[in-house]
Amino acid sequence: MRSDAVFWLMQISIVATAAAWWVKVIRSPSPAAATGLLATMVAMGALGALLTFAHRAYYAPHWLTTRLWGLSPIEDQQIAGIIMWAPASLVYLIAALTILYRSLGNRAAA
Repeated sequence: MRSDAVFWLMQISIVATAAAWWVKVIRSPSPAAATGLLATMVAMGALGALLTFAHRAYYAPHWLTTRLWGLSPIEDQQIAGIIMWAPASLVYLIAALTILYRSLGNRAAA
């Protein structure tokens, strides 16, 4: 990015959108929340796989920043893709299963 202001506006919008999404998930009925989490997990996994198995680096502004870490741009992208694919997907899966478990526990108690 050529502008620090635009970069930070982008970062703030990403965090605000994510926070609003999580608030919506938390306030949704259990099946809807779990479905939303699982759908997001699939989307995150697909994007992570795309980044992991890509034959070239996609995000040009990061091409010059990876050398500080001893990585090529494609290696940096592949690491990001793996993180999005496995650990991040696991977070969504655990959240969905927790919601479903609590929902089933509440039904059994009722």
